[in-house]
Amino acid sequence: YFGFIQLLIKENKYPFIPFLCIDHISKPFDSHNIKVLGEIIKQNYKMISKENFQIFIFDEKTPEDFGYLADNVINLDEDGKSGFVPFYKVKP
Repeated sequence: YFGFIQLLIKENKYPFIPFLCIDHISKPFDSHNIKVLGEIIKQNYKMISKENFQIFIFDEKTPEDFGYLADNVINLDEDGKSGFVPFYKVKP
């Protein structure tokens, strides 16, 4: 994915919003192998600056579990919240 996004940004030919949204990426990895994902993210940001590309990760794991220090972390699963639900309406 990162290589394809790098190509699209570099060519600058197509209308493109440079972001990647990942949901539960840690599921197939154990606690040791998950650190590789953080390293991949770090390496990606060496090639594409954070000003030009954003990554949104929805997961039970914290960025520290990935071996990565995120610029911003928002916990969407707290008391009174059950996570991200874009079409949620409060019942009258």
